[in-house]
Amino acid sequence: MNILEDVAEERQSSKTRKHYHAHQAIETPNKWTTKLRIVFDASAHYKGCPSLNEVLHKGPVILPQLFGIPLRFRIGRIGIIADVEKAFLQVRLHESERDYKKCLWLWDYRRPPEPDNIRCLRFTRVAFGLTASPFLLTATTHCHLDTYSSERDLVQKIKNNLYVENVLLTAESYDEARYKYIKCKEMFNALSMNLREFVSNDEKLMQGMVDKDRSADPQPKVLGIRWNSLSDRFQMNCSVSTDSHVSKRTVAVAVASIYDPLGWLIPLTHKAKRFLQSLWKEGYGWDSTLSASHTQQWHNIIDGISGFEKTIPRVVARGSSNQVIATFADASLEAMAACLYLCDPPSTHLLMARERPSLRTAMTMPKMESNAVTLATRLTETVVKELRSAIQIKYIYIFSDSEIVLSWVKNHHVAEKSVMVTNRLREIGKIVEHLQSLKYEVCRLDPESSRLRYERAEKGSIHNIFLVERTGLSGRTGKQLEEKEHDVQNQTGKW
Repeated sequence: MNILEDVAEERQSSKTRKHYHAHQAIETPNKWTTKLRIVFDASAHYKGCPSLNEVLHKGPVILPQLFGIPLRFRIGRIGIIADVEKAFLQVRLHESERDYKKCLWLWDYRRPPEPDNIRCLRFTRVAFGLTASPFLLTATTHCHLDTYSSERDLVQKIKNNLYVENVLLTAESYDEARYKYIKCKEMFNALSMNLREFVSNDEKLMQGMVDKDRSADPQPKVLGIRWNSLSDRFQMNCSVSTDSHVSKRTVAVAVASIYDPLGWLIPLTHKAKRFLQSLWKEGYGWDSTLSASHTQQWHNIIDGISGFEKTIPRVVARGSSNQVIATFADASLEAMAACLYLCDPPSTHLLMARERPSLRTAMTMPKMESNAVTLATRLTETVVKELRSAIQIKYIYIFSDSEIVLSWVKNHHVAEKSVMVTNRLREIGKIVEHLQSLKYEVCRLDPESSRLRYERAEKGSIHNIFLVERTGLSGRTGKQLEEKEHDVQNQTGKW
């Protein structure tokens, strides 16, 4: 493949700008494909000198949001995943830039690294580990895909659900899934990229694939989330190890090791995060041994987390136009949180959740609740943005059980409110204005029903949004929420 080339002696002049990469072997015996990988460290540097990554321009971020891809992957009866073989190494590096990608190798690994046994090589392709690599790979792929003008819909779906080398698509029928498989192979083959390791929950589709395209692993990871393609369910598990020497550093490492991009494990990880926050307040150093009581408290938290296992269905909707989004906001003195559900009658599924710890400064419960409503509004806007291309949403509800916050929302021009509350209400207003541009109409709180009502602005609008009191409505299905809507008086007013 000519990925590396020998550097001619005349090119090794001291006047030539160049960079030599440190590298080491990384073993991953549990992987089905590359079990031994040579990793080049572009962040390594001498003391007082910048690394290559620090001086590289990484380019604009054109990758889709990481959390949005698994959200869209839950829409559609058939799921399909694949990855591009050696994706970065398929992009050629301009010759004028290759001296910045040099490395030293051995002619004979059985001999010591003496001058006559050292070989100087340089990359001819873009390598993994550079800050600019994701942009270069994604821009190259997008440029090629844009040449398929007759397949704009499929091209856009690929671009929206392509994260580095991972491709995730969904379909409603076998024929649609088969077509996407064939066209994707064709598009990437034309780019000299091999799309491989296909996995699908549709047995007929898998049987119709070429043997070399199919993955041998029926339970691959979808951007870090385990997917059992046979049962078509996501598998959640939580396992945290701890050292005998417990310090703030080991606690921080353990908390950071829990991968939870969609917030499904927040009820489990909340105590661990709160414990880490308390260690900062206690003034522990990074490597100071925790007291006996704190060590025991940490072990109790770990015992409550480790071993947790749960499966949830991948499919939450099939592209129909009657989905309802319900977001719940709540707060305590310790934290604030929001969770968003997709209601596709008669079923309801958790899509995403977010949590924020309380601030160090003391704060009243109404202010904490206003932060929670703001968090819920942000979460709703974010998820709606990510799902717009996948489904149509009929109603959106944002629930809060705080009558004080609902009153603030209703009278958002009252001057007596604090600067923080005013800023939160202003942010909610800006988000609402953005939603209006997506054909959401925003109306004020109905004093008769104690709810903020967002209603259709004109014929052709497709969404309604409600900020409502949670009391009496939590636990309802999407259909029940729609039925409840008919009981609300049709009194509207501009935000």
